Amino acid sequence: MQETAPSAAQGCTRDLHRGRADDGADCGGISGAPDCPRDAEYPLAVGAGMSAYACSDDADASAREAANVVLGTAGRVVEVKEHDLDAVTGLSGSGPAYAFLMIEALTDGGVAAGLRHETASLLAAQTLLGAAQMVLDGAAPCRSARCRDQSRRDDGGGAARHGARRRAPALIEAVLAAAERSKELGKQ
Repeated sequence: MQETAPSAAQGCTRDLHRGRADDGADCGGISGAPDCPRDAEYPLAVGAGMSAYACSDDADASAREAANVVLGTAGRVVEVKEHDLDAVTGLSGSGPAYAFLMIEALTDGGVAAGLRHETASLLAAQTLLGAAQMVLDGAAPCRSARCRDQSRRDDGGGAARHGARRRAPALIEAVLAAAERSKELGKQ
Protein backbone atom coordinates (compact mmCIF):
# COMPACT_ATOMS: atom_id res chain seq x y z
CA MET A 1 0.00 0.00 0.00
CA GLN A 2 1.25 3.46 -0.89
CA GLU A 3 2.18 5.73 2.02
CA THR A 4 -0.40 8.50 2.32
CA ALA A 5 -0.20 11.82 4.15
CA PRO A 6 -3.53 13.03 5.46
CA SER A 7 -3.32 16.43 7.12
CA ALA A 8 -5.52 18.50 9.37
CA ALA A 9 -3.74 21.81 8.74
CA GLN A 10 -6.21 24.57 7.89
CA GLY A 11 -5.29 26.48 4.75
CA CYS A 12 -2.60 23.99 3.69
CA THR A 13 -2.51 22.77 0.12
CA ARG A 14 -0.79 19.67 -1.25
CA ASP A 15 2.13 21.85 -2.39
CA LEU A 16 2.67 22.92 1.19
CA HIS A 17 2.49 19.29 2.34
CA ARG A 18 5.11 18.28 -0.15
CA GLY A 19 7.47 21.05 0.89
CA ARG A 20 7.13 23.01 -2.36
CA ALA A 21 5.92 26.24 -0.77
CA ASP A 22 7.81 29.32 -1.93
CA ASP A 23 8.12 30.59 1.63
CA GLY A 24 9.41 27.28 2.97
CA ALA A 25 6.31 26.66 5.03
CA ASP A 26 5.84 23.09 6.17
CA CYS A 27 2.45 21.70 7.13
CA GLY A 28 3.84 18.26 7.84
CA GLY A 29 3.25 15.25 5.70
CA ILE A 30 5.41 12.59 4.15
CA SER A 31 7.88 13.67 1.50
CA GLY A 32 7.06 12.13 -1.86
CA ALA A 33 3.88 10.46 -0.65
CA PRO A 34 0.53 11.13 -2.33
CA ASP A 35 -1.27 13.65 -0.17
CA CYS A 36 -4.83 13.70 1.05
CA PRO A 37 -5.16 16.97 2.96
CA ARG A 38 -8.33 17.15 4.98
CA ASP A 39 -10.20 19.68 7.04
CA ALA A 40 -10.51 19.18 10.78
CA GLU A 41 -13.76 19.59 12.65
CA TYR A 42 -14.47 19.68 16.40
CA PRO A 43 -17.10 16.88 16.77
CA LEU A 44 -14.44 14.40 15.63
CA ALA A 45 -13.63 14.11 19.34
CA VAL A 46 -16.95 12.35 19.96
CA GLY A 47 -17.04 10.24 16.79
CA ALA A 48 -19.61 12.47 15.11
CA GLY A 49 -17.27 14.48 12.91
CA MET A 50 -17.34 15.23 9.22
CA SER A 51 -13.97 15.02 7.51
CA ALA A 52 -13.24 16.05 3.97
CA TYR A 53 -10.02 15.30 2.14
CA ALA A 54 -8.55 15.86 -1.29
CA CYS A 55 -6.04 13.51 -2.87
CA SER A 56 -3.30 14.30 -5.32
CA ASP A 57 -3.55 12.93 -8.85
CA ASP A 58 -1.03 10.20 -8.06
CA ALA A 59 -3.04 8.86 -5.11
CA ASP A 60 -4.43 5.46 -6.00
CA ALA A 61 -7.51 3.66 -4.67
CA SER A 62 -5.58 2.22 -1.72
CA ALA A 63 -4.47 5.72 -0.65
CA ARG A 64 -8.05 6.93 -0.83
CA GLU A 65 -9.25 3.90 1.11
CA ALA A 66 -6.58 4.51 3.76
CA ALA A 67 -7.75 8.12 4.15
CA ASN A 68 -11.36 6.92 4.42
CA VAL A 69 -10.49 4.31 7.05
CA VAL A 70 -8.34 6.60 9.19
CA LEU A 71 -10.65 9.60 9.02
CA GLY A 72 -13.77 7.44 9.23
CA THR A 73 -12.88 6.32 12.75
CA ALA A 74 -14.14 9.69 14.01
CA GLY A 75 -17.24 10.18 11.87
CA ARG A 76 -18.24 10.52 8.24
CA VAL A 77 -15.82 11.15 5.38
CA VAL A 78 -16.10 12.70 1.93
CA GLU A 79 -13.50 13.21 -0.79
CA VAL A 80 -13.54 16.65 -2.43
CA LYS A 81 -11.37 18.52 -4.89
CA GLU A 82 -8.53 20.50 -3.33
CA HIS A 83 -10.10 23.79 -4.40
CA ASP A 84 -13.13 22.88 -2.26
CA LEU A 85 -11.20 22.55 1.02
CA ASP A 86 -11.59 26.22 1.96
CA ALA A 87 -15.34 25.91 1.53
CA VAL A 88 -15.25 22.75 3.67
CA THR A 89 -13.42 24.74 6.35
CA GLY A 90 -16.06 27.45 6.17
CA LEU A 91 -18.89 24.95 6.49
CA SER A 92 -17.97 21.92 8.58
CA GLY A 93 -14.82 23.35 10.13
CA SER A 94 -16.68 26.35 11.48
CA GLY A 95 -20.11 24.71 11.53
CA PRO A 96 -19.91 23.39 15.10
CA ALA A 97 -19.59 26.98 16.35
CA TYR A 98 -22.80 27.86 14.48
CA ALA A 99 -24.56 24.80 15.90
CA PHE A 100 -23.39 25.64 19.44
CA LEU A 101 -24.70 29.17 18.94
CA MET A 102 -28.08 27.82 17.81
CA ILE A 103 -28.22 25.46 20.80
CA GLU A 104 -27.29 28.31 23.14
CA ALA A 105 -29.93 30.61 21.65
CA LEU A 106 -32.63 27.93 21.76
CA THR A 107 -31.65 27.11 25.33
CA ASP A 108 -31.82 30.79 26.32
CA GLY A 109 -35.25 30.97 24.68
CA GLY A 110 -36.41 27.94 26.64
CA VAL A 111 -35.11 29.42 29.88
CA ALA A 112 -36.82 32.72 29.07
CA ALA A 113 -40.04 30.74 28.55
CA GLY A 114 -39.71 29.21 32.01
CA LEU A 115 -37.73 25.97 31.56
CA ARG A 116 -34.81 24.96 33.76
CA HIS A 117 -31.48 25.50 31.97
CA GLU A 118 -30.61 21.79 31.93
CA THR A 119 -33.99 20.88 30.44
CA ALA A 120 -33.84 23.65 27.83
CA SER A 121 -30.29 22.67 26.84
CA LEU A 122 -31.26 19.00 26.44
CA LEU A 123 -34.32 19.91 24.37
CA ALA A 124 -32.33 22.27 22.15
CA ALA A 125 -29.44 19.86 21.52
CA GLN A 126 -31.67 16.85 20.89
CA THR A 127 -33.87 18.89 18.56
CA LEU A 128 -30.86 19.83 16.40
CA LEU A 129 -29.55 16.28 16.54
CA GLY A 130 -32.92 14.88 15.44
CA ALA A 131 -33.25 17.34 12.57
CA ALA A 132 -29.70 16.57 11.44
CA GLN A 133 -30.34 12.83 11.64
CA MET A 134 -33.44 13.23 9.45
CA VAL A 135 -31.35 15.01 6.79
CA LEU A 136 -28.59 12.37 6.97
CA ASP A 137 -31.12 9.53 6.75
CA GLY A 138 -32.79 11.09 3.72
CA ALA A 139 -36.04 11.68 5.59
CA ALA A 140 -35.62 15.42 5.09
CA PRO A 141 -34.04 17.05 2.04
CA CYS A 142 -31.17 19.47 2.53
CA ARG A 143 -33.48 22.21 1.27
CA SER A 144 -35.87 21.39 4.04
CA ALA A 145 -38.62 23.95 3.43
CA ARG A 146 -40.99 21.00 3.16
CA CYS A 147 -39.82 19.73 6.53
CA ARG A 148 -40.06 23.19 8.08
CA ASP A 149 -43.61 23.45 6.74
CA GLN A 150 -44.49 19.99 8.09
CA SER A 151 -43.03 20.83 11.50
CA ARG A 152 -45.27 23.88 11.78
CA ARG A 153 -48.55 23.29 13.44
CA ASP A 154 -51.46 25.65 13.14
CA ASP A 155 -50.81 26.72 16.70
CA GLY A 156 -49.84 30.34 16.23
CA GLY A 157 -46.12 29.50 16.35
CA GLY A 158 -45.70 29.63 12.58
CA ALA A 159 -45.01 33.35 12.54
CA ALA A 160 -42.30 32.96 15.18
CA ARG A 161 -40.68 30.10 13.28
CA HIS A 162 -40.85 32.16 10.09
CA GLY A 163 -38.76 34.84 11.83
CA ALA A 164 -35.93 32.34 12.30
CA ARG A 165 -35.87 31.65 8.56
CA ARG A 166 -35.06 35.29 7.88
CA ARG A 167 -31.80 34.82 9.78
CA ALA A 168 -30.50 32.06 7.49
CA PRO A 169 -28.57 34.52 5.27
CA ALA A 170 -26.41 35.38 8.29
CA LEU A 171 -25.28 31.75 8.48
CA ILE A 172 -24.53 31.72 4.75
CA GLU A 173 -22.43 34.86 5.16
CA ALA A 174 -20.61 33.33 8.12
CA VAL A 175 -19.69 30.22 6.10
CA LEU A 176 -18.43 32.39 3.23
CA ALA A 177 -16.37 34.54 5.61
CA ALA A 178 -14.79 31.46 7.22
CA ALA A 179 -13.98 30.00 3.78
CA GLU A 180 -12.35 33.30 2.77
CA ARG A 181 -10.28 33.28 5.97
CA SER A 182 -9.11 29.76 5.19
CA LYS A 183 -7.94 30.97 1.76
CA GLU A 184 -6.05 33.82 3.44
CA LEU A 185 -4.36 31.39 5.82
CA GLY A 186 -3.31 29.26 2.85
CA LYS A 187 -1.52 32.25 1.33
CA GLN A 188 0.52 32.99 4.46
